[in-house]
Amino acid sequence: MGINIDANFEEDYKQFVLLSIQKYFNIDLNNKNYSYLKELKPHDLYFKYLSDSKRIPPANPRKVHLSKELKDNKLYKIYQNSIENIISNFEQGNTIRPFLNKDVKHIFKQNCPKDYLLNDWDLYHLHLGKLEKNAKFCTRTKDVLFCRITPTDVYLIQILNHSKSSFACRKLLTILRDNWIEQYNVHKLNGILSIEKEFSDCEYRELRETGITTILNIDGEYCFSPNMGIASSGDSSKDVQIAMRQLNTLNILQKHILDNRKIIYDFIIRCNDWHKKPNKIYLKLKRIDENILIAQDIYSKTIVELKMNNQYIVEMCIRINKHSCTIQYKLEDE
Repeated sequence: MGINIDANFEEDYKQFVLLSIQKYFNIDLNNKNYSYLKELKPHDLYFKYLSDSKRIPPANPRKVHLSKELKDNKLYKIYQNSIENIISNFEQGNTIRPFLNKDVKHIFKQNCPKDYLLNDWDLYHLHLGKLEKNAKFCTRTKDVLFCRITPTDVYLIQILNHSKSSFACRKLLTILRDNWIEQYNVHKLNGILSIEKEFSDCEYRELRETGITTILNIDGEYCFSPNMGIASSGDSSKDVQIAMRQLNTLNILQKHILDNRKIIYDFIIRCNDWHKKPNKIYLKLKRIDENILIAQDIYSKTIVELKMNNQYIVEMCIRINKHSCTIQYKLEDE
C-alpha cells in the first residue's frame, strides 16, 4: 500500500498572500471589486501582489538624500516647503500616500491603472501641493518630484514638469548615477556600439506604455532598464521573474518532500506517542523565505524543515515531539 502523504504548497502560499493583502491594505476580499483575487491562480495572485503592493511604500523611517541637481534647480526653492514636508514624513516613518498618484486608491482592483515609470525604472513621482486637513491626497501640481525609494533610504532626484517626456527622461537615471552610483541599477549590455534607431524620451515612453521593451542609451552606454524592461502586459519584467521563481521554488521543495515520503513516514511511526501508524500525513506550509521552508503535518504536528543555499536544498530536518532527524545534502557543484 502506498504511503498517504500529501501537500499543496502553492495553495498554502496563495492563502498567505491573500491574508497579507487583507491585513496590510485593509481590503475586504468579499467586496465585489476585490473578490476576483480569491479566484486567481497562485502565480497570478503573487504577481498581482508584487505589482500593486509596491505602489505604496511601507511607512517606516528612511534616511533622505537630495541630489546636487535638485538643490540647484530653481523649482527647489519654489517648492521648498512642500519638499521639507515630504522629507519630514519620510524621516518620521509616516505614509507618503497623500503625495502619490491618485491611482493608488485603486490598487488590487482588477483594472487598476499601471504605473509604467515604477514598473520600468523603479522610480516614484510625488506631487508637491498642499495637504489640507482630512484630505486623502495633496493638491495636484504641474511639477512633480521624482525619487527612488528603498526600505531604508529615499533618493530625491529632480523636479520636472508633469509632461509626457518627463516620465521617460533619461536625465533622471544619469542624476541617480552621478550622485549615488550604488543606486544606478541599470543592466549594461556589452558589445553594442549602436542601434538602428535612437528613441527620444517621448518615443521611449510611448513604446513603454504599449508593452514594448527597448534598449536605453545612457551617455553612449547601452543597457536594459532597472527592472529589466516592461512585459507585454505593461508590468515589470523583474516582478514576472520573481513570481515565477518563487512558485517554481515551492514546487521543487514540495517535490523533494514527497520524494522522501518514506523517510518522513518511517520517522513519524518510530517517534510518535500513539503507537499506531498514521492513516494520512498532510503537510501544510508554515513559512518560506530565501533560505528556509517549514511545513507541518496537520495530524501528527510533525515539522519538516528544508534549508537552502543558492536555491539548492542542503538540509532536511524532521521533528516530532522531542525527537529529530537531520539529513544533509552536498551542493551540486561540490
